[in-house]
Amino acid sequence: MAGQYGHQADGVVAETRERTQKLTQEQPPPAQTRTPEQTSQQAVTYARDHLFEKDAVQDRRALYETALNRGMGEITYSHVRQEFEHRMQAGEFREAQESVRGPQITTAEMVRMGREIVAQMQQGNQRGYGDPMLLQGRERFDTLDRHPELNRSQQEAVQEVFASREKIVGMDGVAEAGKTTTLAVIREGAHAEGYKVEGFAPTSRAAQKLGEAGIETSTLQMHLARRQGRTPERSGSMCSMNPHSRPLSKCTSL
Repeated sequence: MAGQYGHQADGVVAETRERTQKLTQEQPPPAQTRTPEQTSQQAVTYARDHLFEKDAVQDRRALYETALNRGMGEITYSHVRQEFEHRMQAGEFREAQESVRGPQITTAEMVRMGREIVAQMQQGNQRGYGDPMLLQGRERFDTLDRHPELNRSQQEAVQEVFASREKIVGMDGVAEAGKTTTLAVIREGAHAEGYKVEGFAPTSRAAQKLGEAGIETSTLQMHLARRQGRTPERSGSMCSMNPHSRPLSKCTSL
């Protein structure tokens, strides 16, 4: 009997060992752990892409905070700062003009894009008296007469845009200054001249605001996605033109 029980015990042990080996082989390999340096690189890259998507100049502390949140406790402030300083020395990040909020930074890509935009604006605005105004003839004054609700500054802004010959015109104003109301009158005048007016914006909220002026508006992201043949994702607004329609000689941005 003892020999029989011994053989049974040996069989159970062998079976258990075989099952354990099989389970070990079926388990997935452990995930590779990232070093703090790798995590900080990814976190700073995320912070750069996330923050500079909408603004060309950012607070340095905002970048640190976003990167630390992205690191989810795997990195420290020292890791983030070391990675940021390394990229500063490489030229990826650059010092910008300091404001009351503290040290400001930008990126080499933002500087390049800014210079490119300014160059395009200067090239497009090399126009003279031989070029047409946005709104010709009596319609300029008739449009304003139909809107006595405009205050003096709004009337001056509308007149300047209507009489401008440049391809790019900027309109700036404090919050609640009446920019949307002014744009609605400009849109009306442009329609009367035969232009098709479309709006593009950086955010969905800005696109909705521009839509209040009666301008058909989509986000820049959606516009670019359509041109590239991709399914657009909703995103925001700047007044511009449709390159496939009659070119609108003025672009007014909020």
